Amino acid sequence: MTEAEDSKKRSAVGGLKTRLTSDTKSVFTPGVSARLEQQGAGKWHWLSTLFSSGNRVLPPRMAFVELAIFAFIILLEWQIDAFPDLTRMNPHPYWIAILLLSLQYGSVAGLAAAGLAIIGQTLIGMPEPDIEERYFNYLIRVWTQPVLWLLVALLLGAFRSRQIEKREFLKAQVLDLEARGTALVDYTNNLESRVATLERTLAVSARPTQNRLLSGLHALADPKPGRWANDLSTVLNAAMPRAAVSVAVADERGLRLVLTHNWPAAAPWRSEFLATDPLGQAILAEQRQLNVAERADESVLQGDGLVAIPIFQPGGTMPARVIGMLKIEQLDAALLDAATANRLAVIARHIAPALAQGAVQLVTQLSPSDAIKSADQSPDVASGATIETTSEERGGAPKRWRGLSWLVGGRNAGATDPKGGANG
Repeated sequence: MTEAEDSKKRSAVGGLKTRLTSDTKSVFTPGVSARLEQQGAGKWHWLSTLFSSGNRVLPPRMAFVELAIFAFIILLEWQIDAFPDLTRMNPHPYWIAILLLSLQYGSVAGLAAAGLAIIGQTLIGMPEPDIEERYFNYLIRVWTQPVLWLLVALLLGAFRSRQIEKREFLKAQVLDLEARGTALVDYTNNLESRVATLERTLAVSARPTQNRLLSGLHALADPKPGRWANDLSTVLNAAMPRAAVSVAVADERGLRLVLTHNWPAAAPWRSEFLATDPLGQAILAEQRQLNVAERADESVLQGDGLVAIPIFQPGGTMPARVIGMLKIEQLDAALLDAATANRLAVIARHIAPALAQGAVQLVTQLSPSDAIKSADQSPDVASGATIETTSEERGGAPKRWRGLSWLVGGRNAGATDPKGGANG
C-alpha cells in the first residue's frame, strides 16, 4: 500500500466522520447535545483530544502509564543500592519494556521506551573499558545495544502503527455503515407511512373523470339559469385540463366574445371578430373547422387560437345557421392533434341550446374553482407541454404553428410535433 493510498484513505475517513457528525446532530436529544457542548467547551478539552485514541501522533493514555512505570523502575535501580543490577542480566531486561510498548502502541511509544532505557543505562553507569581495549571498540561494545533498542522500536513500532491505522479506518467504515443502515431503516419506515397516507387519500378522494365529463355534458344539454357556466367549466376541466377556451356568439357585426375559461389576467387574444376578418369569414361564411396544425388554418387563426369551430343552430335546420364559435387558445400538447376539432365539436353541440336560448349574453370569466370538480384534474394528462398562442403572433404576418410557445411548467421546453415530427 503506497503513501498516496494511505493519504486517500485518511481523507475518506475524515469525510465520513464529518458526514456522520452532520447527519446525526439532529438525532441527539437536547440533553445529549448540551452535554456534548459542555464537554467540548471544557478547560482541559485540548488535553483529552491530544491523548485520544484517534490521535495519529501520540499513543493512548495507557502507554504513558506503562512508560511511567518503566521510568520508576529505572529510578529505583539508580537510587537504591540494594536493587538488583539489571546490567548484569543477559539479555538486558530493558528489552521487555521496549518490545511490549512497540508491539502494543506503535513506534512513538517504542521510541520513548528506548529513550528511557538509554537514559537509565547512562545514569546507572556505563561499563568500564578494558585496559588494552581500543576506544572505538569500547564505543561499539557500549552503544551496540542502545542502537539496537532504537532500531527495533522503530521497525516494530512502524509495523504496529500501520495496523492501528488500518484498524481505525475499518472502524470508521463500520460506524458509517451502521449510520447508513439506521438512516435507511428510518427512511423506509417514513416512506411506508407516506405511501399508506397517499393510498388512503387516493381511495377516498378519487372520482372518475369520465363521470364528471358525462354529468357535465348532460347538464349542458338541459341548461339551467345560473348553472350553465359552471357546467361548461366542469366539462372543460374534465376533457381538457388547463386549457384556455372561449365562447363567442354571432351577431350583425361578426363574432362577439361572451364567455372565457382559464384566460390569464392580461390575455393577448382578441374578444371580437368582424364578419370580414379571416377568422370570422371562415366560421360564419365557410362554416368550417380550423386547426393550427394545418398550415392554411394557421394563417386564418393568426395567433388568436389553436382550434376554432362553429356552433350551429340546434334542431338540424337546413341550411345550417352558425350561432357562435367555440375556440381553444391554450391546450396541453398531448391533446392537440388533427382530431381535436372533432372532439371539440361534441362540446359545441351540447352548448348550442344555451346559445340559441340566449342564456349567455355577457362576457364571463371562468376558472377551475368555479366548477364542481374533484381534487384530481385528469390524471391521464397530469403534466406535459402546454401550447398557447402568443401576442407576437397576432401582429404582422402569420407564423407557422411550430413557432408557437411550448411551455412546460411555465418554462420554455422542447416538445414533439402533434403530427409526429419534432418541434422546429
